[in-house]
Amino acid sequence: MTVVRGPELSIPPLTVPDLLRRAATTAPAATAVIERDRRITYRDLDRLANQAAQILRPHVDARRWSRVALSWEASIEGVAAYYGVFRSGAVMVGLMPPKPAGELSRIIAETLPSVLVLDPVTRSKLADIVGDRPILSIPSIVRPAQPSVDTDGPASVAPPLIEPAPTDPALLAFSSGTTGPSKCVRLSHGNIVANAFLVAMGHRIEEHSIVLPNMPILNPLQLNAVVAARGTLVLDPARDAPGIADRVGAYAVTHFYGIPELFNRMAAADLEPAEFATVRYFSCGSKALSQAVSSRLETRFGVKLFQGYGQTETAYHSHVDDPDDPVHGSVGRALANTETRIVDVATRRVLAAGEVGEIELRGPQCMSGYLNRPDLEPFTRDGWFMTGDVGYLDDTEHLFVIDRLVDIGIIDGRVISPSELERQIEAIAGVGEAGVIVTEDNHGRGRVEAFVAPSSELPIAASQTLLGRIMATVELDDVHVVDRLPRLPINGKIDRKVLLTDHAAAAASNPVGTDEHAQGESAR
Repeated sequence: MTVVRGPELSIPPLTVPDLLRRAATTAPAATAVIERDRRITYRDLDRLANQAAQILRPHVDARRWSRVALSWEASIEGVAAYYGVFRSGAVMVGLMPPKPAGELSRIIAETLPSVLVLDPVTRSKLADIVGDRPILSIPSIVRPAQPSVDTDGPASVAPPLIEPAPTDPALLAFSSGTTGPSKCVRLSHGNIVANAFLVAMGHRIEEHSIVLPNMPILNPLQLNAVVAARGTLVLDPARDAPGIADRVGAYAVTHFYGIPELFNRMAAADLEPAEFATVRYFSCGSKALSQAVSSRLETRFGVKLFQGYGQTETAYHSHVDDPDDPVHGSVGRALANTETRIVDVATRRVLAAGEVGEIELRGPQCMSGYLNRPDLEPFTRDGWFMTGDVGYLDDTEHLFVIDRLVDIGIIDGRVISPSELERQIEAIAGVGEAGVIVTEDNHGRGRVEAFVAPSSELPIAASQTLLGRIMATVELDDVHVVDRLPRLPINGKIDRKVLLTDHAAAAASNPVGTDEHAQGESAR
C-alpha cells in the first residue's frame, strides 16, 4: 500500500485579506500588479482594498457570513475588489465573466448573495435576470467619486462587522463543469491561504518573480500565490504567439502560464529565443502537453515546462512537478503538507505504486464540502477527498492523471480512456487537436468516437488521408473532422458535454462535407 506526502511547510494562521495586509506591511513599495501601462504598489493596492471594504460594509448584514458576488475581472480594480470583499467580512461568491448568462444566473440563484459587484460585461449579461438585488460596479467600490476613507492614511482598515477567522468560510466557487453541472465548492480562509503558500513554494514564485497567467479572468491560484510571495502579477493576456512574446519582453516575465492551445501556437511560430530571455519557467494547465511540443519549446527557448494538478475542491492545486526537472506526462509530486493515495474504484483498497485507481487527497487546501448538495459525500470516513480522477503513482512519487472517472468507458472488458486516446491522436502528424467520447449505439454496444481538428498547416484536401492514418493508428469506431473543438471558456478544456449531446452538429460542421468522415468497426 502506498501513501505519499509532500514536504513540510509552516503556514501562518492568516485570512485571505491578511495576505495583502502582510505584503503591504513588509514590502509596501514593491510592485504588486501591472495592467498594461498601469502599475500599483502593495501599499496602494491595500488602500484600494480598504476603500472597497468600506463601501461594501452597508451591504454586509450583521449576521455571520453574508454573501457578496464578485466577478473576477482581470484588472487592478478587480484585484482590489477581490481582497476588499473578504476584508468587508463577507463570504465571496466567485463569478467568472466568460461564463454564459444562464450559468451565472444559476450561480446567483443557488448562492443568494445580498449584493453583486460586477464588471461591465458580466453586468450586461445579467441585466434582465438578477431581480431586485443591488448591483455595484467594480470601479465604484474601489475608486468612488467621493472616497469614504482617507487614502493617505495607514494601510490598515478598522475591523469588519465580523472579523473572519482562518477556519471561517471565505469563498463559494463553482467547479468547471467539464463532465456535468458545476458544483458549488465551499472554501475556507485557511484553505485559500494554505494553497497560496504551497503554490508559491512549489512554483518557485518569489519576491522578484513577475508572473503572467495568460487568462481572460483574474485567477485566484496565481493571484494569491504571488501576493503570499510579494511578487508581481501581470494582467495583460494575449491570444497569439507574437502577442505573448511582446508581453513577456515588455514586462520581463519570469513565470508564464498558458494552456496547450497557446503553447502549440508558440511552438509553431517563428519566435526569437531572445524574446523569452527573462522567462525561467513555462507552466501548462488544463491538460497534458504533448512531449513533442514541450521538447520543442525547451530546445528553442531553453525554458523548462512543468505541469500541475488540482481542482476547485483543492483551492485549485494539490500537485506540481519540479519546475527545474519536470517529468513529462506527470503532474508532479504532492505539494507540501499534502497526502496522496490511489485506491481501487470498487473495493477502495489502497493500491501500490504503478497500479491504476481513483486519486484521493488530504491536505490543508481541501474544501469543507459542497453547498446545497447533501446527496454528495466527497470525503471518506478518515478524511480523504475522493477526486473522481483516475491515475497512478510511480516509484518516485510522481502522480500521473489518466482521466475523469465519469469519462472512462468499459467496452468488452477493456477500460477506454478518452484522454489517453486524445493524446495518441494528437501525436499523429497533421492533427491539431482531438476530442474523444464513449457512446452507445442503438443496441447498447459501446462506441468510441473522435472529433479531430487538423493542424492549421494541413491542406483541407489532405483531410481524408489524415482520417485514414488516424483509423489505422488508434482503435476508434468513428472519426469526424471539425473546424475546432468546443472548449470551456475559463480553462480551455475540451467540453465533452457538448460533444456528447451535440456530436451530430459537430460532425455537420465538417468543412469538407459529410463524406470526409471515416466510419468502421475497429479490430477489437
